[in-house]
Amino acid sequence: MRGNMFATDERGRLCIAVTVGAKGGRPRLAPIVGDVEKIKAMMDAVGNEKVFKKVPTGADIHSYRADYATSIYNQYARPLNKIPYDRIVYRVSEK
Repeated sequence: MRGNMFATDERGRLCIAVTVGAKGGRPRLAPIVGDVEKIKAMMDAVGNEKVFKKVPTGADIHSYRADYATSIYNQYARPLNKIPYDRIVYRVSEK
């Protein structure tokens, strides 16, 4: 990730433009979660250079991805009591 990878999505949110290593080779916009100003300052400080010179080998990447996905999900999720009863589907695993 480089410091110049900012973009704005259709909702006006500041995002990171993922162009290299994107799933299926398709570019996408990843909304910034957390302290947007702090992340923007970190990225602005390095310009076209890499934001992180090296990712530590002990970094728990899967945990970071899970936290990010949960945060994005919670932005869009609505309470169950707001979903019409006839549209709730409960799935039971077959054995």
